[in-house]
Amino acid sequence: MGYDTVNEKTFSVRNKVGISRLETSKNELTRIDWKIVRRLVAFLYYNSRMKKTNIAMGCHMGYDRCVRYLKWMKSFGLMKREFDESSAELISLSEKGMALYKERFRDIEKF
Repeated sequence: MGYDTVNEKTFSVRNKVGISRLETSKNELTRIDWKIVRRLVAFLYYNSRMKKTNIAMGCHMGYDRCVRYLKWMKSFGLMKREFDESSAELISLSEKGMALYKERFRDIEKF
């Protein structure tokens, strides 16, 4: 077996965790880009209750990447989901997300 595309350190970490290269999902984030989190938090702070597609377009991101980051933010309690009367999913910042913006990201210009 040759693992020429994976360096030794990466392979040993994946072995310890029990994840093979084929089992890693493209739907999950492997690294967090804090600039993207910052952009999403600022956008949602100024534009509350929006659909995911509109958030992705407003933040100049691809839909798939935007959804991955929104899932990550949801797991940390930074955003909340609501449904309107037509059962469309609307995304907004939670209290924790608003506090994060006020404490850390206030220097971002308004979208």
